[in-house]
Amino acid sequence: MDVALVFGLPEPPPIPDLPADERVPGLPLEDLEQAAWTKRAPMLDLRPRAARLGQGLPREKQLALFLSALIVAGALMAHSWLSAERGRWERQRDALAKTVARLEEEALSPEAAPLPEGVGAWVLRQVAEKRPKDLWLEKLSASTEGITLTGKALNPYAPLNLAERLKARLGGLQRSGKIYEWEVTR
Repeated sequence: MDVALVFGLPEPPPIPDLPADERVPGLPLEDLEQAAWTKRAPMLDLRPRAARLGQGLPREKQLALFLSALIVAGALMAHSWLSAERGRWERQRDALAKTVARLEEEALSPEAAPLPEGVGAWVLRQVAEKRPKDLWLEKLSASTEGITLTGKALNPYAPLNLAERLKARLGGLQRSGKIYEWEVTR
């Protein structure tokens, strides 16, 4: 049952759903303290109530909140997965780079294999020392007219750079897709 206490007013205001016999006539302000002790205090339930998320919102807004929460959760999961994949690919790349560096060191070390001797040995040494990184040597042919090197490169400047380092002439340079086929003659 609800009770309304009105202090300091001459006549209590009409409150709907409150029986007339429960209304207390107004009290003067000086009797406020006494009235507070003699009358029954109003019962207020200030305990937290469990409410559903989005309670009181229209159905469309509840659906929009739910869908936006799903999108955020999906984006966070995708970010986490992509970060893990990126880390895995970076570890693989680093391992491959270490392997390539180790193999290059082993191939160019003097203890690995004896250097070739003979007519074109000095050219092989020069090519091995002066070869740019993004250039592949496929064929070395020597004749009485000179020495011809053929191969492939990732960019057109690598064969030109090799020809300048060897003081030779760049003969042919053709593009096939993303790779350039070249020929250097000395």
